[in-house]
Amino acid sequence: MTQNAIFERRLRPVYDAMDNGMYKKALDLVAKLLKKHPNFTCAWAVKSLALTRSGDAWEGGRALAEGFRSYNASGAVPKGASDDLSDDTTLQMLTRAFRESDRPDLIAVLYSRAVDKAPGNEEISAHLFMALARTCDFAAQQKVALRLYKHWAKERYFYWVILSLVMQAHQ
Repeated sequence: MTQNAIFERRLRPVYDAMDNGMYKKALDLVAKLLKKHPNFTCAWAVKSLALTRSGDAWEGGRALAEGFRSYNASGAVPKGASDDLSDDTTLQMLTRAFRESDRPDLIAVLYSRAVDKAPGNEEISAHLFMALARTCDFAAQQKVALRLYKHWAKERYFYWVILSLVMQAHQ
């Protein structure tokens, strides 16, 4: 069993508790996980999400900042796990946490860093384009669309470039 599967299995009870609206139990479970793995970015994102959903948005924001700080300070991921910012589960959890914290600008920063770590990943690059579209950063959106079109030569990316140009002219 791979390390990522092990971490996913450890997060499963937390997900179940959150799905059932038992945020206090989810927080207890994620606290135990963070004691063992303090640099596990996905666990910090889940903690932030649980705090935000339980009505403590301030603490949720602090937990999210702490998780990002622990990642940026050490660049570390749990021993044996894949790189956190190229891991789909981590990206999804961080995106949800940023979205529920009303911080779409940080979603774009998150995906920008993920593209820097995995430049050949088409899906992450497309997510970056969409995040930039939500923040109305049309110049950066155009650059990402152009990079997508040059690398993968799909027609829809060409239309994304045109759309970005039109939006820049409209702005």
